[in-house]
Amino acid sequence: MDLALDEAGARPARTAPTRRGPRSSTVGALTPRERQIAGLVATGATNKEIADTLVISKRTAETHVEHILPKLGSTNRGQISAWVTERAAAEPPASASG
Repeated sequence: MDLALDEAGARPARTAPTRRGPRSSTVGALTPRERQIAGLVATGATNKEIADTLVISKRTAETHVEHILPKLGSTNRGQISAWVTERAAAEPPASASG
């Protein structure tokens, strides 16, 4: 097997994965709480504001955001916001009943 090795020759060389922005098909990968937090991130809420809104610790809010980022293939909060906006635009409007 012909594998490229890193400079030390000890491990196969790895290339950084390419990021192309949020993945639109990952809604099932997020928990309901993560979707809720992603929605708050999209409003521009800080981790502290998310924590206050949901009555959780700031660290718990941070952890949720840290879990959301890789699930969406995102590297920053702006990409989470873009994902939320994209999903909202793709959803059919709620029909009025009555």
